[in-house]
Amino acid sequence: DILTWRTQHREYDPAPLTSLIEHRHDATRIKAAMALAYGKNGAGIPLLIGLARDKGESDHWRRSAIRALGVSGDLRSVKTLMNLFDDVEDRCQSVALEALGHMSRSDVADEILKRLIISLENRNLIKLAINGIRTFDVDEGWRALRKMISAVKMSAHLNLMIEALLDDQSLEGITLLSQVV
Repeated sequence: DILTWRTQHREYDPAPLTSLIEHRHDATRIKAAMALAYGKNGAGIPLLIGLARDKGESDHWRRSAIRALGVSGDLRSVKTLMNLFDDVEDRCQSVALEALGHMSRSDVADEILKRLIISLENRNLIKLAINGIRTFDVDEGWRALRKMISAVKMSAHLNLMIEALLDDQSLEGITLLSQVV
């Protein structure tokens, strides 16, 4: 979406988008809220949180809202994202995990990190967990990823794990990287 890209990469006046949050068409309101979220403006966060929680809404809109909440880094959405991830029956669980990877500054960062580390063991969530640990960029996450790389000899995700390890600047990460490459 052009608006989303522009809010991420250019200076912009949020006023026109903020006014669109009250528009009569749902799609217009949602797209405006998402563009603002990607631009780190919290005006549309309540709308996106409501959309993310609404299991009666289409998966497309829910997933888009969840991604925008994650990228926004707005801490008001942390509890919603954690609840969505914890609900194993929710079709948006994996997207919620991806979004949580952006919340390293939250009060519950330790709880989020635990979810990311546990998800390294889940073949359906491992890619998102690796990306989340990479985005979180904390020692405990890197340790868990290094342990996983050391234990795994063959995995469809080994290349992704090694690629993520390139961002680990610790001596342990550099040493392991030199051993596996």
